[in-house]
Amino acid sequence: TVAEGPGMAAYLPGGSHGTGVAGVVHQLAPDAEFIFITTIGSAVGAVGAPGTAYQWVIDNAEEYGIDALVMSYGSMQSERKARNRGFEGQACFDSGDQDEDFATMQALGVVPVVASGNDGRLGWINYASCLDHTVSVGWVNEYGIIHESSNVADSLTLLAPSELTAATIPENGLYETFGGTSGAAPVVGALIAIGRQINPEATVDELIATARATGRSTDDYEVKDLRLVDFLAFSQTLAGLPVSPKKETAFEIDAVTSLMAGTSLTSSELCAVGGFTIDCTSGLSKQSPVRISGSASTCKVEAGKIVGVSPGTCIYSIKLASYDYETKETGPWETKVIQFDIVPLTVDAVTTKAKVGVGIGMSDLYSIGGFTFDNSGGTTSGFSRISGSDSVCTSALGEIVGVSPGTCIYSIKLAPYDIETEERGPWETK
Repeated sequence: TVAEGPGMAAYLPGGSHGTGVAGVVHQLAPDAEFIFITTIGSAVGAVGAPGTAYQWVIDNAEEYGIDALVMSYGSMQSERKARNRGFEGQACFDSGDQDEDFATMQALGVVPVVASGNDGRLGWINYASCLDHTVSVGWVNEYGIIHESSNVADSLTLLAPSELTAATIPENGLYETFGGTSGAAPVVGALIAIGRQINPEATVDELIATARATGRSTDDYEVKDLRLVDFLAFSQTLAGLPVSPKKETAFEIDAVTSLMAGTSLTSSELCAVGGFTIDCTSGLSKQSPVRISGSASTCKVEAGKIVGVSPGTCIYSIKLASYDYETKETGPWETKVIQFDIVPLTVDAVTTKAKVGVGIGMSDLYSIGGFTFDNSGGTTSGFSRISGSDSVCTSALGEIVGVSPGTCIYSIKLAPYDIETEERGPWETK
């Protein structure tokens, strides 16, 4: 049932998870040493029964000086199963009495670190992170914002960054990003390793209490004052040194722009606003914008566009790259942090030219809207409806068409376009 020695815990073909965990620890605590454990019955995407592994850690903790055990199971608990087994009303049930093993580990100086899971739960974390004697770890992005996939709960011990670059298995190259709460848990493993390097006599309780006390306070939708690890403050505290003041934010804003409620900005417009160095007028490849601050009641993302909803402020991380449609090659990615000040909608022009069954083309819209550029060489356009419905007005073939009596408001975007040079001038929006 147990085999020890080199090669006994070799990675599973196609399975990079364990190597990713070790890679994250190594990036942050390069002097840490590792013991790899594969449980009997494990396969890619599934962990075998861990009881024997827990007992091995308990039996060998003192001999090898084990500081932390890092685990990630992705095991959601069934409320129906809880009731069937007599655990009604318990958010976390331990039918296998495994928390006793974790309590024994803690008594031996081992910190059991468990990923909280990637289900986006706002008040529930997975087994075994929910047990009393484990250290549960949730996931924040590079801006210190809780990732939309991370599980959190009142009992969550710590938050940590994920998607760090880490060593991987040979089939995947030398390095790749390792994400999820599985990538956050080894960050805390590295924190423990560093803590023990600074103070070898620190107890489990002292290490965890210090990590929480020095962590950055972070509020979620329902759970408040979650603690994001701060390596510097943690290390300074353990070493008895003065703690450096924390920065207010973990990011810098590259650009600020105003956006009317009900209007939106496309990728090319975001490219120009954000000060990207790539050609904003040619093909662009984009990743979904990441909201850093603000709420869906102020601004939101639709089809890759930033849409203003109501007055207020939002901050998004925008990631863009050039894209060559002929070669289908994507250039290097650039990331900018943009602040959007959403202002009330103001109407630039009102027209009664719209008739039922009649369309208004771009040349008329140019005149009606009071655009300032010279359109003699042609225009390129785009428009979107802010209010009204298909039963009142619609758009087709570059025209806005009246359907029935009523009122619609459209955002009209025009830019001069030179047919010979295929160059487009700056956009104007009315």
